[in-house]
Amino acid sequence: MSSENNATAIDAMLVVTPQSLKADAGQAVTLHVECTVPAGFDPQGLEVIVLDPPEAEVARAPIYPAPDGGLETEITLTTPLQTGVTKFAVLLTAESNDALARGEVEITTRAHRIQLSAWDAPTTVTPGAHFETHIGLVCSSNCKLDGQEVRVIDPNGAIAGAGHVGGDLWPGTTALHFAQVTISAPAETGLAHFKVVTDSDDNAPPHDAGEANFAVHVMPEGSCDIRVEVLSADDETPLANAQVVLHPYRAVTDEQGSARLIVVPGTYRLMLSRKGHMPSVEQIKVSDDASILRLLASAPGVRQPEDDY
Repeated sequence: MSSENNATAIDAMLVVTPQSLKADAGQAVTLHVECTVPAGFDPQGLEVIVLDPPEAEVARAPIYPAPDGGLETEITLTTPLQTGVTKFAVLLTAESNDALARGEVEITTRAHRIQLSAWDAPTTVTPGAHFETHIGLVCSSNCKLDGQEVRVIDPNGAIAGAGHVGGDLWPGTTALHFAQVTISAPAETGLAHFKVVTDSDDNAPPHDAGEANFAVHVMPEGSCDIRVEVLSADDETPLANAQVVLHPYRAVTDEQGSARLIVVPGTYRLMLSRKGHMPSVEQIKVSDDASILRLLASAPGVRQPEDDY
């Protein structure tokens, strides 16, 4: 948005980029300001200032000659802590504080968004059992969220668990707050869909409510103890960190290449996989305790264009 001030001693024009933008409440935003002045005009002492609607100054920066012969600068201001639309005036001023040109920028300020996630939940639980999962929260502006409450809602709409995130961040992250929450499984068997929620907060800066979903299979208590041993087909050494799946049951092999699953009797697809190895899939029938030994072959290397085919 630009305007030309014909009442001043010079003919100047101010252009603000962007003319309008959206940003989180309390976020720093940078505007690019370009100005044209008459040839030969001395720009020394010129500044750009930004005024809020009550005409209070919120930012100021000097303006410099641009390569194309005009003037330019970048100026940073902090958006209001309240949501809504605010029009700021952008002025080119001289040392006398006279406004030589005037522009505007419209900023739509929004509440901070909360991103929720859940991890480490078991794939299967028994009806009415208690299990634990991690709930994580991240603010779109990386705010500290110490003490924020999270609630887990079960498929029947009841609160199945709740907790508060602490001040520590999840290792390896810069803004992921987390809580470990104990959850009650439904009494009914089947795939149970849970919803994780946190409330909105109108305090400055405001935050929107957050929501995420995860699911857990609620299964009858297993009676079959299945032990799976996974070895390398190359030299029959144990393969650690192999994924063992008797859907919906899952496990990972230990350093001895061994994994254990307690399942209900039935027919399953046994799926084995590990990075760098060919996966294995087969159908098995489970009616009692069992020990299963399987070999995984190494995956062939990726051929390069220069290889001789």
